[in-house]
Amino acid sequence: MAQFELLSELSGRPDRPQGELAEELGLDQTTLSRNLKTMVEHGWIAGSPSVLDRRKALYSLTAEGREMLRLALPHWQEAHDHVQKQMGADWPVVWAMLDRVAVAVSGQARWAVLVTALRK
Repeated sequence: MAQFELLSELSGRPDRPQGELAEELGLDQTTLSRNLKTMVEHGWIAGSPSVLDRRKALYSLTAEGREMLRLALPHWQEAHDHVQKQMGADWPVVWAMLDRVAVAVSGQARWAVLVTALRK
């Protein structure tokens, strides 16, 4: 799930520093570092030094990463639709509760963006 979210996050907003990605995705630095390393090794994302601070790397999707996201999206959507079907009329309540949990745990409403995107 974290890798899919990372691909999605970078698809819309490239050249992101690790700290910003960790905050946006609600991931700790260790988990994010492990995912970034794996995804760089697969060639799905690339890191390049920041022009403003050469100590920081900025991450973006590669062509392979965009293709992986394109291939993964239908499977993710299928899983999403299955869960939504199982929840039935309770689906909006479930999403609202998940949003509240995410806010409580991470201190930010990043799930609100995801919920909005999923409803389209």
